[in-house]
Amino acid sequence: AWFLNGPNANLYGLDAKGTYGRESWPQLRERCIAVAEAHGLDLQMRQTNDEGELITWIQQARSEAEGLLINAAGLSYTS
Repeated sequence: AWFLNGPNANLYGLDAKGTYGRESWPQLRERCIAVAEAHGLDLQMRQTNDEGELITWIQQARSEAEGLLINAAGLSYTS
């Protein structure tokens, strides 16, 4: 399974005001992978600030991934 994350997900946990939460991208990534492994799943976590790269990954997932989760992040309100 793939978990794709869009623009600004790399900023999670970095803003003192908590705008992007308290957990950093590396922390979130490791936690998600650990939960997936506990359920016998191989999870690829990817993050990009490039809309075109995200679209390419979505198209790749059609033939390479058993499942797909998308957190559009910044794209959810700009595209």
